[in-house]
Amino acid sequence: LTFAPSGGMHARESRVPHWTPRQSEHIKCSGDQLAAALRHGSQHALAERVTRRALSHTEADRLWKRVHSRRIPGVHHGTDRRCNASELHISVRAEWVAKACMAAWGGSRAAKQRVSWTVAEVGPCSMPCRYQSRLSGRFRGRVQTRTIDFTDDAAVLASNCFQATKIDFVSDAQTMNNIQSNSFDALIAFHVLEHMVDPIGAVEAWLRVVRPGGVVLLAVPDVCGEVMNADKFRAAASPAHFIADHAYAVAHNSTPASLLELGKRAHGDEISLSLATYELDTASERDKNAIPTVPPPCAGHRLAYQPFGPMMQWAKQRIFPLKDIHQGHFHAWSAPTMHAMLQAAKPALHMPFDIIKVVTAERNPFQMQELHVTLKRLA
Repeated sequence: LTFAPSGGMHARESRVPHWTPRQSEHIKCSGDQLAAALRHGSQHALAERVTRRALSHTEADRLWKRVHSRRIPGVHHGTDRRCNASELHISVRAEWVAKACMAAWGGSRAAKQRVSWTVAEVGPCSMPCRYQSRLSGRFRGRVQTRTIDFTDDAAVLASNCFQATKIDFVSDAQTMNNIQSNSFDALIAFHVLEHMVDPIGAVEAWLRVVRPGGVVLLAVPDVCGEVMNADKFRAAASPAHFIADHAYAVAHNSTPASLLELGKRAHGDEISLSLATYELDTASERDKNAIPTVPPPCAGHRLAYQPFGPMMQWAKQRIFPLKDIHQGHFHAWSAPTMHAMLQAAKPALHMPFDIIKVVTAERNPFQMQELHVTLKRLA
């Protein structure tokens, strides 16, 4: 199994480790998925009542230790996810992108004199954003999209994305080193940032290639998502951790080798946790020869029954031999922790920007529950 570089997770190998359902497997989840899964998996009764809205990363760590006798991955640099601090919004990607672009481009007198605009889409995979049909007025028919990915090899893209998408520029999304500054009027990156070892550095690179007044529109999985969420067990990292990752990347010139070393050392167990959660949640749906199972009652539920060590080793053997450095979810966010990271990034970056919006977009048939983030480059 491999993580697609543009954000999806797709099956390259369908065999999964054996697992044995326990008596509680039939229990449906109520409240927080993580709390429910770990409560049901634990043989110890909890003295305190844990609800979906109250679960903190320290409580999750305590529950995890009762099941696996060790700390949950990432908790040492984690912070509260604060899932109760943001409301769900109806935010459809195409409509959001179109409205954000038109709002950014239609403000100043100089902008109103423009007759064409260019949007970069990073890692479109097999699902490029169809925002053009949502444009109105003088913008309709005058916006071009240019795609960027780590390769233009059709076979590689097809293996990661089910089908290849035409790529206009080959560049690493982490640095955009071969993309000129001020090249685009907007940049779209859906389910890309979580694959970056240095998310703050990636945001800076994306802002750099956008012209002043342009917008960066990014979507990432919401760690608080209720349905089929591979990152559900993940702790959200603190702002200080993101700053530390960025400082390391800058000190090592953001070379792929140095970032891969940091990713393995700082986030190896977390990446493996997401991979194992995804595989166990979806194996019976993807593999007709898989062990017959009852559909998991909630995301990551079956992982609560796996011996931690063997599961992590199994996942690492599949993720780290891959040559592409971005084949994994290095980070995970809730809306409050995303906003906190971006606020902390402002003094650390040479590219001034405004945080226009960070919202939790509710799940629909075309997208998972995810965060929609709008940033505007100032100068």
